[in-house]
Amino acid sequence: MGAQIAAHLANGGLTVHLLDLAAKEGNKNAIVETALDIYRSEQLIRQFPYADWQNWRIFWHRVPILFYFKEVKSIHFLPILFDPKMLETCLERHCPLKS
Repeated sequence: MGAQIAAHLANGGLTVHLLDLAAKEGNKNAIVETALDIYRSEQLIRQFPYADWQNWRIFWHRVPILFYFKEVKSIHFLPILFDPKMLETCLERHCPLKS
């Protein structure tokens, strides 16, 4: 559903940034194991390696969700189009929350 909403926004002339958790090679249904990748259309514009993350939270569980994560060198607060349960499940596996 998020990809469809993003497509409509892009068709309306808005800039859309998609977060990609799917593997680009091998099993396309697999999750990227090492980083959160951000794409604009088909172009990778930024990678956030999980190894640099200190913490993360999902603040708003509706679409678009509000997603916060802190790396060693910076803090990010992003509104994104993504299923919050799926994002939370994936991130718990790759970057467990710190108490």
